[in-house]
Amino acid sequence: MPVREAPALTGHAVRALYLEAGIVDVAVETADASLLAASAHRWQDMVAFSTSLTGRLGSRQVGEVFGERYELPPDLSYNETCASAASIQWSWRLLLATGEARYADLIERTLYNAFAAARSADGRTYYKGNPLQRRPDHAEAVGDPRCRDEWFFSACCPPAVIRLVGSLEHYAATRSERAGVPTLHLHQYTSITLACPFADGRLGLRVETDYPWQGRVEITVTEAPAGPWALALRVPPWSTRTRVDTPQEKGLAVTADEQGYAVLRRSWHPGDTVVCTWT
Repeated sequence: MPVREAPALTGHAVRALYLEAGIVDVAVETADASLLAASAHRWQDMVAFSTSLTGRLGSRQVGEVFGERYELPPDLSYNETCASAASIQWSWRLLLATGEARYADLIERTLYNAFAAARSADGRTYYKGNPLQRRPDHAEAVGDPRCRDEWFFSACCPPAVIRLVGSLEHYAATRSERAGVPTLHLHQYTSITLACPFADGRLGLRVETDYPWQGRVEITVTEAPAGPWALALRVPPWSTRTRVDTPQEKGLAVTADEQGYAVLRRSWHPGDTVVCTWT
């Protein structure tokens, strides 16, 4: 079916997801709202009906394809590592195009529970198939359950992992304007140092956290342009309460806006620290 009319993803999971990333790129470059809406609709359908609890995708090893709606067997779903990488790349483009936190939410879920789990801790070996349950009697369907491999017959996953790991820093934050106010969005929480041209000056932040093990992030302003600007913090979907400590207020209860971010607008100065806690 034409991409504007297709209601859901079908066929080879990895190719379908890469196609969607390209569709969003074209939609943004040509300001084609209907093309973007069609891709966003399929993303929502995928999340609702074809995504495992870990964010993995691709129900069938034969053909490496999506299955029917709700076809998510824990022991036979193929959940190829490349599909996790492609899902993150598609969600990232939709996030850039719309500013909606739900896309960053899926990136987080997929990154920690699907993508990271597919590689060994030293980054030298990989699973191609990633069922939620590994059984010796299903080895032919999803791969040898005993160990990850350094290389395999269809060597798409190791380069896909390397490519995504090499670009992870770009997924952490973006800058934009919200209602005419320069805004720095933090999408993913990890310990980083960030610096970039911003508004009429330069912005620098130091982020310290043990996330996802703890729902606490400390953000210190190291450089700040003159005048007010906004810091937009993604509120994780699992959180029921968000509290923020700023130089002006302690234990401030904040809520997410319609796009899923807690937005703090004020004039910031070097040395200002924000501590955000989710429970």
